[in-house]
Amino acid sequence: MNHRWTRQCVAVNQPCNEAYKVQNLELRMAIVAPMKAGKSTITNAIIGQEILPSRNSAMTTLPTEIIFDAELTEPVLSLSPVLSLSAEVLSVFQETVLSLRQKIEDLGMEGVQEKLAQYPHLAEMPKQILKSVCEIPAKSEGRENIIHTLTFLNDIVRLCSILNPSADQIQSLMDAPRIYTPSWRLQKAEAQPELGNLVIVDTPGPNEAGENLRLQAVVAEQLCKSSIVLIVLDFT
Repeated sequence: MNHRWTRQCVAVNQPCNEAYKVQNLELRMAIVAPMKAGKSTITNAIIGQEILPSRNSAMTTLPTEIIFDAELTEPVLSLSPVLSLSAEVLSVFQETVLSLRQKIEDLGMEGVQEKLAQYPHLAEMPKQILKSVCEIPAKSEGRENIIHTLTFLNDIVRLCSILNPSADQIQSLMDAPRIYTPSWRLQKAEAQPELGNLVIVDTPGPNEAGENLRLQAVVAEQLCKSSIVLIVLDFT
């Protein structure tokens, strides 16, 4: 861990955070891995369903929390404790989309496609942004909707890192998307609160985030708040 991240950890990992975890019997486990090492597969297996998006190219740019909630019947994606995207987060991404639209207009579609030559999965996003069809739902329910929204959020961050790396909007994002999901284990037995709460944190891998992604603060905060780090390696 570099010195910048160490300083951030000292700043965010206050005793009150540890006291909160003890009081709520919360165990936070961050999962880290190089790209395509099987992190999403293992995480989805722990969750009990395929809920995190994946593809052959780099996907994860934003840390994502998975929180088990026995009272839910289907998973919900949010960015606040009230099961909906917070106004602040929505504002950050909306401002980012607007800045990207301006950048695309300045570069021209030919210049944009040239910059995206190594990222064919992002080729259609500039056209969507120019057509103003990029809407961020405040709440996403169900597996397919969650995968769609998470894919969009991650791709917006990556597109911004390629076309407009100096943009300040994404760098100011200090929270992570949260997926609240019923536990498949608790579907077979009655909930046992005394066992505590497991919170899984999916993080971008060191070779997955890209040099221009300036999200060290949010990644460092999530790692520092975790009690366990599960490292996934492809032994081949």
